[in-house]
Amino acid sequence: MTTADASPMKILAFDFSSAQRSVAVACGRSHVREVIATAKGHSMEPFAMIESALADANVGRREIECIA
Repeated sequence: MTTADASPMKILAFDFSSAQRSVAVACGRSHVREVIATAKGHSMEPFAMIESALADANVGRREIECIA
């Protein structure tokens, strides 16, 4: 398989270190979907954010090759 034939790596990235939470799914250089939310107090729904980003990118959980 040549590099041209390879499909781009699918990456799930997230940051929950501050009140502004973000989740992104990257599929190659030009296909990025991101969900950003501001947490109120200690409440946040990280799994809902991840599912939303995956759905926006049309990528299934099992397709993710790297978590950042």
